[in-house]
Amino acid sequence: LRAESQLARQARHQIQERLAMWNAPLACLDDDLRRLIPMPETEVYEGLLRTLYSTCQVTSSAIFRRSGSELLPLASLHTSERFKSPMGLADLPMSVHAIETGELVTLDVAAAESGDAACLAVLPWDAHDTHGVLIIEDMPMSEFTWSVFERVELIVRWTFMLRELRLATAAELRSGGLLPQGDFLALLSRSLETARDHLLPSSSLTLRLADSKSTTFGELVKATSVAAPEICAMTAMPGDAGLVVLLPFAGDAAAEAMAQAVRHSIPDVRAARYTIAGAERPEVIWGRLLQG
Repeated sequence: LRAESQLARQARHQIQERLAMWNAPLACLDDDLRRLIPMPETEVYEGLLRTLYSTCQVTSSAIFRRSGSELLPLASLHTSERFKSPMGLADLPMSVHAIETGELVTLDVAAAESGDAACLAVLPWDAHDTHGVLIIEDMPMSEFTWSVFERVELIVRWTFMLRELRLATAAELRSGGLLPQGDFLALLSRSLETARDHLLPSSSLTLRLADSKSTTFGELVKATSVAAPEICAMTAMPGDAGLVVLLPFAGDAAAEAMAQAVRHSIPDVRAARYTIAGAERPEVIWGRLLQG
């Protein structure tokens, strides 16, 4: 019986990894999850806990980063004081077990109902060479089910996976400046794949010079670079007639804010915004961007 139970847990874990990789939209949390992806590092951990609170009824939780034999707090929500300070791994055996197995660890129902345990569940996580645990201190007993915990696991894994993809994209764009058209199309292709696989669209802007005599192409590049967010790719239109900008994994609000900032510096620039998603090839979208 124990062997069958272990096999069932392993199968569930493998299914969860695949869900987190490919089918996050099944969680029906698209908008909440999308907001987590571009959040600054200083805000994403609390944002993740609040998402779990609003969607999974996880009323009390904390997220920690592992440093050797210590757990260092990154964020907490409605927790007792003990989960707001650094903790030794030895002080929370469930965390040790979760880290060793790489799987979600929960109390059995009898222990959970007693109310004497330090926490109800621990989920290990990995993100960009950082390792830690999510600790669920409290939640309604009616929600203490595998289906809810699977939802928690899905949200956490999906969030960190997509943030890693975003960081990898940012690393490729560190050099700044204008990209060659081929490199821009490669990034556009990757954005389309992400939109198809994870329903996480990107946004694009076209910025055209209405009067090349009053504003030079160099001035447009400078103003756009100042207005650009951290992760942004730009390439020149043919004949330096303007710029095509791609904001990977960013929503329409970020693109609109960037367009307004450029128009503030260059009032006569013509800006148009596009959502990068769908089944079309990058070359087709590129042609539409140039025509628009």
